[in-house]
Formats: sequence, structure tokens, C-alpha cells
Amino acid sequence: MPTELRQLIFSRDELAKALANYHQDAEDSIPAGNIVFCQIMQNSDLHVMIKVLPDGETQVQSKELGVDVIAPALMKFCLDNKIPMPRNSEKSIEAVGENIAMTVSIDRTTVRIFGDI
Repeated sequence: MPTELRQLIFSRDELAKALANYHQDAEDSIPAGNIVFCQIMQNSDLHVMIKVLPDGETQVQSKELGVDVIAPALMKFCLDNKIPMPRNSEKSIEAVGENIAMTVSIDRTTVRIFGDI
């Protein structure tokens, strides 16, 4: 069975946009406001440190986000920007320099349409 691999590389700006847009649909995972800082970090696990200037406030709030927020935010970003994202695929994310890469793998099975050829 061949496996198809795709890798999407997201810049920090794209990640910040994805996280900001994801907030609109999520349950308070990210404070509402402008993301003024976004740092990707990978030690034993991947996480992102953001600093947000909340709407109507003057003090910046820091928040650390894990894969449980990053991955769905990137998938929503792909859907919103019409980037194909197969449902039946395995997805993983990792830091690549100052960017985040999402690897999408699809196992392809061979189906006989006309019997023995």
C-alpha cells in the first residue's frame, strides 16, 4: 500500500492568524484581542507562547498553547483558506525552524475495479 505524504509549512504570521481566527469558535482558549507576539517552542513537546493585547485593555496577557489548540487552529485555517485537508488522513505537527509544519499522510489501498488485469 503506497502512502501519500504532504507537508504544509506555516509561518509565525500564519500561525498567529490561525490562532486568532480559531479563538472566535473556541471556548476561551485564547483571549480576544490582537496577538502581538508568537513564539514557537519545542522541547519535549510542541507549544506556542503568545502575547495578546485584549480588546479594550492596555496590558498584554501571555498564554502558552499546546498541540490541543495549535492543531485544530491550523486545520481550521486550511479549511477557511480552501487548502485541501483529507478527513481520512493522519496529521502531525512539528516545529521546523521558526515555522510549524503539518504533515498529512494518507494510506492508499489498491481496489480492483475490473478483476484480474
